[in-house]
Amino acid sequence: KTGDPKPDSLDWQAWLGPAPKVPWDARRYFNWRCYWDYSGGIATDLFIHRITRLIKALELEEPDYGMGYGDIYLWDDGRDIPDNYQMALKYPNKGPMIYVLGTMSNKYGLMHCIRGDKATLVFEEPGFKIYTEDNANEGNKEYGKCIETYERKLTGGDDAFYQGNHINHHAAIRSGSTKDLNCPVTLGHYAVAAVNVANEGYRANKLMKWDQASQTIKPA
Repeated sequence: KTGDPKPDSLDWQAWLGPAPKVPWDARRYFNWRCYWDYSGGIATDLFIHRITRLIKALELEEPDYGMGYGDIYLWDDGRDIPDNYQMALKYPNKGPMIYVLGTMSNKYGLMHCIRGDKATLVFEEPGFKIYTEDNANEGNKEYGKCIETYERKLTGGDDAFYQGNHINHHAAIRSGSTKDLNCPVTLGHYAVAAVNVANEGYRANKLMKWDQASQTIKPA
């Protein structure tokens, strides 16, 4: 797609909008997620979905500190966003440390989990399981035993689940009330704050801090 001509029906300047003005580039048009001018990369594309469920489950708000690290290891095709990327966050008041890994050049998956000193909760479709933990190496003979299983039950399958979220969103727009949303606006804010702290840390090559008073990101 590198040399594809610009479609006659495309207003390139309008497509760029407030982004820096650059000559027509088919790579930027088709693969816009690979450029900082238009995208937040893996963090805002994929990590946002992972971090949101953890924020909800752990009743978190904005992070305290965060950073991102990675590089372009595989697809050196002109992009400036890393193709392999990791995110680390620390939450205030001795809150959890959260790691989200994005090794996009390898498809071997790792289950999402919440690790505590008493047990580990592992998200395993179609729900989650809880396993016992051997805290402080006390020799727990039941270590690693599954003690609870939760299975998500969907009526109509995954399609109905996703369609239900769209229906809910559209209904809230029509009513003008955020109270009708399955996902509160504040939850979206907390998740976006988290991935942006990591992205800013990656781009500045620094540990970044979320400043609660000003609602901004600053070097730690």
